[in-house]
Amino acid sequence: MKIVSVLTAITVTLFLSGCGFQIQMMPRDNGKVYHGEGSGAFGHGTFTVDIDGEKYTGPAVSTGPESSFGFFQTYGKGGSSFGATQSFSSRNYVKVLLSSPANHGLRCDMFFDGFGHGAGICLDDKGMVYDIVAGY
Repeated sequence: MKIVSVLTAITVTLFLSGCGFQIQMMPRDNGKVYHGEGSGAFGHGTFTVDIDGEKYTGPAVSTGPESSFGFFQTYGKGGSSFGATQSFSSRNYVKVLLSSPANHGLRCDMFFDGFGHGAGICLDDKGMVYDIVAGY
């Protein structure tokens, strides 16, 4: 359990600290793969992807990890003890809003698994749906 928390913290730190990662997108109506990149800093970042010669760029914002934090206290003979517990889920959600110089838009919802990989879905302003994956 402790190793999962450490790995999750490392991955979140990488996303939040400016490390770059690769993006691949595929539309649902064919098998063409589009490539891009992303980087992040302190819970937000930038994604860039080229779709058929049109460059889309925009912000990516972490919308919140599934996490919890709690305290516990125990009592017994011989005194009392106090401790804290912390638990992190390995899933961090990200919202991405991309636009092109031609005023076309691309909206993505993603999650990162806590181990350097992300996946999600994107929708452009023409109604085309894309699957998106990202990795360090």
